[in-house]
Amino acid sequence: MEIHIAKTSVVRPAQKTPNHSIWISNLDRLHPHDGHVPLLYFYRRPPLSVSDKSDFFDTSLLKEALSKALVGFYPLAGRLGRDENGRLQIECNGEGALFMEAETSCAVEDE
Repeated sequence: MEIHIAKTSVVRPAQKTPNHSIWISNLDRLHPHDGHVPLLYFYRRPPLSVSDKSDFFDTSLLKEALSKALVGFYPLAGRLGRDENGRLQIECNGEGALFMEAETSCAVEDE
């Protein structure tokens, strides 16, 4: 499978969010990847009618929705860090979440 990354950007919260640190829970600290879990979503292209020549979907709508969601879920717009004792924590700083747009010629089918 060949994947082409078309665009990468950072989506910041739509409003100012609290700036502080939150410890990672003891349960989360047991995860072998230090708490970072990448997510990947696939969107199936709908069948296009002859008269519909629009793009698959407007990613600016997804980015706008993510920006609004990051206000309430602001730790997801932060960065992983360590406190003075080395304990893993989330630096809630509003830097934003990574948003990548990619394309492939492969079919991803639900089975």
